Amino acid sequence: MSASDPKAGLPPEAPPSLFSPTSKKQTMAWRAAPLLVALVGAFLSHILYSPLGFNPTDDGLQLAFARRLLDGEWPHRDFFSVRPALSYLLWAPLVAWTKDTAIFLSRAIVWLQWAAMAWLWASVLLRRVLRCSHSLPEELLCVATAFVLSSHTFPVMAWHTIDGLFLLTLGLALTKSPRRALHLLGWGLIGLAPLCKQSFAPAVPLLLLVSWHRSNPRAWLAATLPALAYFTLFAFAGCADRVVEQLTAHSRFLATAVLVYPIRYPLFVGVIAGAAAWIYLTRTRKLCAARILRSPLANVVPLVAAGVFAPLPWLMFRSPETVSIHLFAVVLGFVLGSVVLLIESTRSAQPLPHARQLRALTHFATEASIVAWCTAISVATNYPALAAGSLWCSVFAYLQPQRFAFRQSHRSAYAIALAATFAVLVILFHDARLHRIYREAPSEALTVSLTGIMKGASHLRTNPRTAAMLADLRDLTTSLSQQRRPYAILPDCAAWWIAAQQRNPLPLLWDNEVELPNATLRRQAIEALDSKRGTLALLITRYETDSLAEKLRPLAPRYPATQHGHSHWSKVGETSFFEIYE
Repeated sequence: MSASDPKAGLPPEAPPSLFSPTSKKQTMAWRAAPLLVALVGAFLSHILYSPLGFNPTDDGLQLAFARRLLDGEWPHRDFFSVRPALSYLLWAPLVAWTKDTAIFLSRAIVWLQWAAMAWLWASVLLRRVLRCSHSLPEELLCVATAFVLSSHTFPVMAWHTIDGLFLLTLGLALTKSPRRALHLLGWGLIGLAPLCKQSFAPAVPLLLLVSWHRSNPRAWLAATLPALAYFTLFAFAGCADRVVEQLTAHSRFLATAVLVYPIRYPLFVGVIAGAAAWIYLTRTRKLCAARILRSPLANVVPLVAAGVFAPLPWLMFRSPETVSIHLFAVVLGFVLGSVVLLIESTRSAQPLPHARQLRALTHFATEASIVAWCTAISVATNYPALAAGSLWCSVFAYLQPQRFAFRQSHRSAYAIALAATFAVLVILFHDARLHRIYREAPSEALTVSLTGIMKGASHLRTNPRTAAMLADLRDLTTSLSQQRRPYAILPDCAAWWIAAQQRNPLPLLWDNEVELPNATLRRQAIEALDSKRGTLALLITRYETDSLAEKLRPLAPRYPATQHGHSHWSKVGETSFFEIYE
């Protein structure tokens, strides 16, 4: 076979029709179909699941921060923000234009973000790695599976981690565009991701170091310019010290980024070693096990591998933390095994078959691993479930039948196995979205509409107890507004401020260890609260809002500003769900 042969470097066992030229019409359909599948999935998910549930803890937090920007306040200076403020800016137009339906419409955008990321990883990025060595049905299944796995049971809400992950994914896709003019734009978007959440900061240098652009100074400049502009802006505003103080308030980086894996998941290292050994055995011809895998028995290897992932749907919706951690370990093992093979091949006289494809595949999986690792650096969600779609795409790429002595008849069986796994996945996804709603009752118990009860939450349904709490807050704040008495709410209920008539007079939306993680911020929060004494009514919830759907649980003593209000302010009244202090 000559060097100019277009099939050079491709597996000889692959069906020739897969690599034959396609017409322009076929190519357009090939490109449009995966995106269409992702958009249809987002539309159906929004219609079916977005109206279900509301909990006044995390829900609406980013939109409430966005409202503060619209009120002319500066993050870090006028209110506490332990994360950079780009997400607030991104959501500000939605809050400005559609206040009463802001939460419902934000959920539609989040579904679109998940759909776009699934399409970019499974279609755009993966296609440029495998070079059309997979069929269109397989690609569609990969896109749909990535969409379902990424969204799993995570609450559908505007969230800084999702925003940062979206910017990283879009930026990576642009850096691989055939149009070089888009490369710098891609690195600029990657540089914006840490301005949504600082845990994405390590991704910027790591992705640059593993990319083909690592020697391009303009790429480094484009990736670092957003952070430089952010700190320069706040330096001119005279609050650079507050920015550094708040963005470095969480100091457990080593524990959340590294130690969590071997300590909380003892099998993590073992899974990495097993996946690396599997890659090595199936790619080298030196070992007896490898010769067995190169025999006709190798036809069943991808089918068995697909069968291994068959329990994935059930496990993902029961324990997304455990599944995503070990899926991450599998991809890391694939990368490690591939790197060992590539290094060994450069030292030996016998070249590794299809080394160029393996190198590209390893590069793809390495990028997915970096993105997943940065996504998992979190205080509350310390696992890469939101990046499960990109991890799945890496596994899908490594399990491609062309990497084995795979006949066309067995390839059909492989596609059927993927389709069956996806069918089970969709059924369990639908069941989980109806019955495992974040901090909510099952869908059949969500009988009360929030339209008319809380501004910003129109078209949402919740359980009767949460609705009663919000109705109590509505009546209480209406009475205070008629008396022209400003009010503040502790320890949470951030979503109330999305469309409230008055501004939030306190510099915090949450009073807990996430937003006030050290003594300095807790002291500043208490000082800000005391500075308002005598000028406002302080409304403190009597029960934990995160468990309203299950039971009324007394407020825990873990809220510093709230506890200070209890002990140092004077109680002047109470309602069914609130105590009033002055």
